[in-house]
Amino acid sequence: MTCLSENNSNELTEFESSLQIIVQYLNENGIEVNLNSNSFKYCPETDTITCNKRTYGTYKFLASLLHEAGHVLQSESTFHTLPKCKKNNIAVIIEQEYTAWTEGLHLAKQLNVLSTA
Repeated sequence: MTCLSENNSNELTEFESSLQIIVQYLNENGIEVNLNSNSFKYCPETDTITCNKRTYGTYKFLASLLHEAGHVLQSESTFHTLPKCKKNNIAVIIEQEYTAWTEGLHLAKQLNVLSTA
């Protein structure tokens, strides 16, 4: 896990600035963000993203938040019309996780946050 050094105020400022931009974007799009949870998760029923407080201040925190934001942005699975079975369910999960990372990366670029994202 890459920690942002508290001694390097530029990195910490970049983290805080990036976090503020991402959260503001999500809030403006009707998504609540809880920064004080024990896990990263997007709950579509409540339009809430929770973030693992133990990773606060790290690139992992921002990358994971962007990944969860990717779940918000992604479209329905291309496999959603397949009959329900274990193999098809796995295909849907893999596709959704991959596209969440892709959408999160696109969002990072769109918002111009963290050049390493």
